[in-house]
Amino acid sequence: MSAAALLARASGRLCLQSLRARESVATPAVFGALSRYYASKSFPPHTIISMPALSPTMTAGNIGAWQKKAGDALAPGDVLVEIETDKAQMDFEFQEEGVLVKVLKDSGAKDVAVGNPIAVMAEEGTDVSAFESFTIEDAGGQKEAKEGSGQEAANASEPP
Repeated sequence: MSAAALLARASGRLCLQSLRARESVATPAVFGALSRYYASKSFPPHTIISMPALSPTMTAGNIGAWQKKAGDALAPGDVLVEIETDKAQMDFEFQEEGVLVKVLKDSGAKDVAVGNPIAVMAEEGTDVSAFESFTIEDAGGQKEAKEGSGQEAANASEPP
């Protein structure tokens, strides 16, 4: 066997081992904008769309105008929503096919942390009405605190 053939065979084995090693490591949902859920209460199989990190330093962003609404088909390259940061306003281009079934963060939502759920998608043909009662808690996010309660807590912690 030639040296080139031996090198190619060894290289192929290393690539395969590296791929298997990467597949066995659990990847946190924060690293991607999508998380798949298949047994969430009584909801059909769906995918949670999270706030993306559109730059290496982005930790939170504001939701601008949604370009799609519940029931709209999604295709790779479609602009889903405008994301505003302290430095820029960018379009979040979607990279999967499906149907947007629920918007969890409305236009104008402020300081949405990277990785928090912003919408839900499912495969084409999924009944959109099955997601009417879907909440941000169902997506693994936390319900926002009321504005008044935060101010009361701040006032309570200040010395008289």
